[in-house]
Amino acid sequence: MQPLSGLDSSFLYLEDARQPMHVGSVLVFEGSMDFESFRQTMASRVHLVPRL
Repeated sequence: MQPLSGLDSSFLYLEDARQPMHVGSVLVFEGSMDFESFRQTMASRVHLVPRL
């Protein structure tokens, strides 16, 4: 486990029941990659993403 960054700590401190600090997104991809190919590609690259 790693300590929170200053920015992450700020969001956590500012969040309460009246003011949730949720973040969301929607990604739309176009192309011919099927789900299994997508899953394999993500599985082969997930180790490149820094741990939180």
